[in-house]
Amino acid sequence: MLLRVQEHVEAGVWECLEGVKVAIGIRSDNTVTVAALNSCYSKSPILLAVVARIWVLAARLGFSLKASWLPGRLNPLADYLSRIEVGDTWGLSEEWFGVCEER
Repeated sequence: MLLRVQEHVEAGVWECLEGVKVAIGIRSDNTVTVAALNSCYSKSPILLAVVARIWVLAARLGFSLKASWLPGRLNPLADYLSRIEVGDTWGLSEEWFGVCEER
């Protein structure tokens, strides 16, 4: 998700939307993720750090977030891709996250 936001920031989309209320919907088959995103709280320090950074980025760029649960069986491709183990390549690099935060 954050990579897509970064692509739009670089493309200047956010400047075009200045003054427009933007809401981003996130669907996940992980109820812990949904709850953490919606409440901006988690007992897990790692998840809380990620969620907090997402909300700081949302505040800086002026968009809101709403997460909802979607059963994995209704999104089989995403469910399959989320289960492939390819090391730590699934995350957004600190460098790109930093670029998002700077904007």
